[in-house]
Amino acid sequence: MHRRGVNFITIDLSGMGIGLLVACFVLSATGAQAQTRNAIFNGTFTEGTTGFGVLGPGYQNAALTADKSQLAQVLVTEMIVSSPGMERTFSVYSTYLLRVQKGQSYTMVLRMAGEGQFSFGAFEYDAGGHHIGNNYSERYVLSPELKDYTFTYTPSENAVGIRPSIVFLERTDATPMDVRARIRSFELRAPVDEFARMCESWPEYAKDDSFTSYPGFSPEELAELEQIAAVDTVLPPYEPIRMGEEGDFALTTSRIRFGQRIFPDSVSILGQEVLARPMEFTVEYADGTHTSLQPSRLSIDCADQRAVLRQRFRDGEREVRIGLQMEYDAFLIYTVTIPPTPGATLTGASLTIPVRSERARYIDYHRFDIPRAGGHGDWVFGYGPIPAVGEKVETSHTVGSEHMGGAIKNDWAPAVPADDGLIWEWSKGFLHTVWVGDEKRGVSLISMSRQGYSAAEGEPTVRLARNGDEVSLTYRFISQPVSVDAGREFQFALQMMPPKPVRADWFHARYNPVFPGYQEIVDQALDVFETQTAPDAAAQGPTPSYGTAYDMIRKSAVPGRWESREHRAHRDVGFLWYTLWARGSRGAGLPVGGCSTPLVGHPERLNRVLNCCSAIGHRALPYFAGTHIASEDPAGYYYVERTNEWTALPRIPRPPYLRPTCPNSLFSAYIARGIGRLIDEYGIEGVYFDNCGANMCTNTGHGCGYVDEEGIVQPTLPILGFRRLFMMVRNEFVKRGKDPYILIHAGMNPGVVSFIDAELDGEGTYGSDHTQMITLGEWRARLIGPHQFGVQQNYLPSFGYGMGPDVDRAEQEVIGTPRLLAMSLLHGTHIWQQYADAPAVYATWGVLDELDEPDVAFIPYWDWPELNHALNADGVYATGYNGTTRLILVLTNLSDTQREVEFPLSEIRAHLPAAGRVADNLHGSPVSIEGGLVRCTIEPKNLRLLSFTE
Repeated sequence: MHRRGVNFITIDLSGMGIGLLVACFVLSATGAQAQTRNAIFNGTFTEGTTGFGVLGPGYQNAALTADKSQLAQVLVTEMIVSSPGMERTFSVYSTYLLRVQKGQSYTMVLRMAGEGQFSFGAFEYDAGGHHIGNNYSERYVLSPELKDYTFTYTPSENAVGIRPSIVFLERTDATPMDVRARIRSFELRAPVDEFARMCESWPEYAKDDSFTSYPGFSPEELAELEQIAAVDTVLPPYEPIRMGEEGDFALTTSRIRFGQRIFPDSVSILGQEVLARPMEFTVEYADGTHTSLQPSRLSIDCADQRAVLRQRFRDGEREVRIGLQMEYDAFLIYTVTIPPTPGATLTGASLTIPVRSERARYIDYHRFDIPRAGGHGDWVFGYGPIPAVGEKVETSHTVGSEHMGGAIKNDWAPAVPADDGLIWEWSKGFLHTVWVGDEKRGVSLISMSRQGYSAAEGEPTVRLARNGDEVSLTYRFISQPVSVDAGREFQFALQMMPPKPVRADWFHARYNPVFPGYQEIVDQALDVFETQTAPDAAAQGPTPSYGTAYDMIRKSAVPGRWESREHRAHRDVGFLWYTLWARGSRGAGLPVGGCSTPLVGHPERLNRVLNCCSAIGHRALPYFAGTHIASEDPAGYYYVERTNEWTALPRIPRPPYLRPTCPNSLFSAYIARGIGRLIDEYGIEGVYFDNCGANMCTNTGHGCGYVDEEGIVQPTLPILGFRRLFMMVRNEFVKRGKDPYILIHAGMNPGVVSFIDAELDGEGTYGSDHTQMITLGEWRARLIGPHQFGVQQNYLPSFGYGMGPDVDRAEQEVIGTPRLLAMSLLHGTHIWQQYADAPAVYATWGVLDELDEPDVAFIPYWDWPELNHALNADGVYATGYNGTTRLILVLTNLSDTQREVEFPLSEIRAHLPAAGRVADNLHGSPVSIEGGLVRCTIEPKNLRLLSFTE
């Protein structure tokens, strides 16, 4: 179309999802056509809000979101700007600086509709990068219909760079106003021959047409990915499902027995019965009909990977159908269907899990939410001990801080159990996961979707009560009258925990990030390593057991060649930052790139790093993420930005170097395929997955979300997507004959943990005194090393972070590391050696390494009452690690006072009969055995590691 004062023709393709690099044509002075490109990054919002920010006095009340809608075969993308009750101006601006030339004019065209008043133009910058002013158009009033607004910008005297911007203005009478604008496109057309100079700050992937010309997967590639997704085998260490008598199933770590009904009569985990009586499921109608009156015969089909059970409950015209799909990882998915029953009304539907009181010692629950920029939305977590009658339980764990945008405190705050047995009720909607168990086992209930659920606001949906020898957990799916004229259906799941054993080598794992994420540092360290390990290299002096790339550079200290053991193949474990090897990664001082992609950008460095790791016994795990993909990955661009097939919705502002994905999509198979290729080409032995928190998603295009009765898309929890992701990844190793190591961050949820080995938690817990920050009960409920969920739990410290600019990081590390070790070693929990006092951690590992044998027994303080009863009264706790000829005793003093400790040697000999000598190989402090008593002193909030031998 032609526009007054503009000598070019714009072909508007923004609604067609063409992306960043749409080329148009201008008429030159001679009338010839010259190709142009939009110099405003993401000016058609194909990448959502990426590349745009908000500044100005009213920025805190302004929000940017992206909207994608399908009109026939055309995908329309818009950026939505909203500020309810705006009182102060704010600006929406492009974060990528454009280079401009003095004396040249630039035409901006803005297509926008909505409510509000605005001007647009540019922030201007001088040669030093300083903001020198703004250059804006006249004031406009938005209209409800899309309109094109044009502004010809001419650089001011000292301006050499600009950031195009839109300023939303307050009313001239200063009264509040609601601002809501939808922007279809923001353009500044530049001739192609000038584009590279103007847009040098753009991300590399967007500077050419490789992304916009990418066609997506071929039919052959799609078939390959679908085959990868269809894992059709029982993956080790799991065993096939075995059914003895009808309804009696043996799984890897559990035995589940069904009687006449489709819910378990008995659940035995690790050889111990968990249920006090059969689980009880009820559906009630307004006329008093109860579904358990006339159950049909239980139908059972069993195979190695899954068993399918079906049952109907009838009473006259009332009918309930229940299906159960039981997977070999003890993951039970229930589907409850009420056929259309005209005139009938449901008044309740619930499941009660009656757990034996000696097994119901702890609870762990979560309510997830739609994520928001910089946080997890209205996320709630709770865990801790379940109180006995008359007992008061207190918790202290807090995630986040006011300095970091907000603190979330552990929600578990049960009342002292009353005479009626009530312990706790949850009345804030529906929980997504809730687990009840002891230090080794338990049962989880999982709600992946609220579809079909119904509860009045403020009505309790979860209830925990003690009655005699049982603690019953009741989950109410429906608690208010709902019509079933059109039928109703809902789902939930159970998982028996642990679904598999913790890795046998858990005690010997040492988590040490040898290589930082800086290319320049790693390259220097590799040079030192290759020089010192060359065939003609001079003999080295003593080599350290543990160290990092910094030690190689500063001290020429290269760990000696590692000789693997049958029980311990590696010296330590760490991950390889994407910055070292992934496509799009860059050196220091350059924009971040390559954050989670299977595509290799630096093959030579990756080979060098892995060769070094092989020699020193370091298990290096390449970095991936469970919920995003690197901006430089063409498939990520295509399936997140162009088609929305992989996108986690609703989309929130994220850093420009990544694109949000959902594991419920084919993204998971793409990542698994790429990992398979890394195994083939580089011989990797495992992987690390960051960002595995289970965020809610509304993208119905890949199976998330559902449309409620009012036509609104509601979110669902993609736990099954995470489960399939790690199942696929594990299978890529297994089918190549490898035993992988899969470590994830922030994903300790049922289903998610089924096919991983270890989880990393603790980031976001700020402060230096873990003896106060996390109670013993909280640690037992959530952070035990050989975890109740069948994985190894590891703790990531955050010393020096999250508490404001005045915190001395080195001071926090030196003070905090012994206190953290005092807590973690009591619970068999290893810490990630980063943001901690490395010498203290390495010294501790040196003592633990004395137990260099396969079968180390873990004797935690809660299982050693004979030794702990007297010690606990003084705030001292004792945990043992026992081998065949050595026992290492962790003595922790949690009190504020130095303690003189003595205990009978006979308690040690109960586990190590030949024990007769003791030494402190950590501190070298005095410890003695006299008259059959062991005596030592423990400083406040500190620990002793005592080595007992023959």
